Amino acid sequence: MVEKLVQLFGSPDLYQTTLDFLVAVLLNVMANGKFLSQVPKYIRMGCKSRNQFECLIYLFEKLKFHLPEQPLPLTDLEKCLMSFRGEEYQQLLAKVRELQEIQDLIERGGVHPMRENTAAGTAAVDNEADLPNFRAISIVPRSDDLLGPRDPHLRKNEVRSPWPSGGLYLDTHFRLSREDFVAGLRKGIHEFLRTDTVRHRNEEVYIYQHVRGVGAAFSERGSSRPFIWLHFSIPNVKANKVQWEYSKRFLNESLLCLSPEGSKTPFTNCIFATVAESSPEDLKQGRVGVRFVDTDQQKQFDWDTQYVMIESTCFFGAVAPVLAALQAKTEIPFGQILLNGQLDNRPPAYI
Repeated sequence: MVEKLVQLFGSPDLYQTTLDFLVAVLLNVMANGKFLSQVPKYIRMGCKSRNQFECLIYLFEKLKFHLPEQPLPLTDLEKCLMSFRGEEYQQLLAKVRELQEIQDLIERGGVHPMRENTAAGTAAVDNEADLPNFRAISIVPRSDDLLGPRDPHLRKNEVRSPWPSGGLYLDTHFRLSREDFVAGLRKGIHEFLRTDTVRHRNEEVYIYQHVRGVGAAFSERGSSRPFIWLHFSIPNVKANKVQWEYSKRFLNESLLCLSPEGSKTPFTNCIFATVAESSPEDLKQGRVGVRFVDTDQQKQFDWDTQYVMIESTCFFGAVAPVLAALQAKTEIPFGQILLNGQLDNRPPAYI
């Protein structure tokens, strides 16, 4: 019976040709009945093919949208998918983990991203005057960026029609570029919070534990700004066993996010810093030099507290200058080409 219902309502073709109201009613009946209580058994015993997984995931997506408060057995589905090999199953696994992120967000009091966009409507996104000024947005992520949904004002990068204005062009590219960096950090932190362990392999971020301040110093490269030394440990790895000369960890200007260990509300008040000193010799001793992104962040840091530290695998040192340049721009070079698509094949005047 469970398999028949999954095949019936997990079919995109059937779903698209059925009235939304009727589907919502039927999904509600399924959620409040014995259906969901039998799904974990079906996952363990009945799910054997890719088509069965696809139908079940599609059904879960609709249940989560229409009934966001209804918990779904996503952990069982994830464990089952992890036992299969092949790129197609990895893609399905990514969808399940994305659903898990949405479920975790709703449990923390958030709103389903698709519902949030629907409730807000598209008028605000289509009207440049209604958008928050992108020049006032912090380049460094905020806690809300990491724990909440993505920026609801993300626009499509228009390549086939003219842009209404240069300001909207800059706004769109700033938000998209910032989200490219923030999305991986957000996903990594959500995964870390969901698994509740530093030992779980995380593809989006590097995780360090027992991080504490051990001193302050000035850079030997002549910078007048001091930095502080942090001592860290890597879960299940000794720092002196890592080949730091070839590692992509702790690159200069990489962004670090610190949250007190054992906090009941982790990463709700993050402390952000960037890497200032990271020689292989220092890293082998389990220490790295950092600078806080501003004085407010520095005031939050407690020398007597141990922290969990997250480092994004996306290099902040490459993203930040681009974002700063987009915020500073008032005129767009080659505006006729980039904004209006007007191509001029004439040779330049100096030829």
